[in-house]
Amino acid sequence: RWAGRERAAAWGGVLAGAFAIDAAAGRQLRRYARDPANHAWVIDRGVWRYSPHPNFLGEIGFWWGMWRFGFVVRVYSDC
Repeated sequence: RWAGRERAAAWGGVLAGAFAIDAAAGRQLRRYARDPANHAWVIDRGVWRYSPHPNFLGEIGFWWGMWRFGFVVRVYSDC
């Protein structure tokens, strides 16, 4: 069974991963939109290849991970 620190570290990893997905999606979308040749096309490269809305996936994952991280810290803290 995992102790509180291990659970907090795991959910911290979820937070970091979701933030990385969101940041990568935003960076890739800005780079794609900057090129005038792409205005008639849908982005299908990078993280956009796996999901039509990876920035929303990252955002939802971030807040879900934040809630779970806070829950674990509160439940397993000494206060």
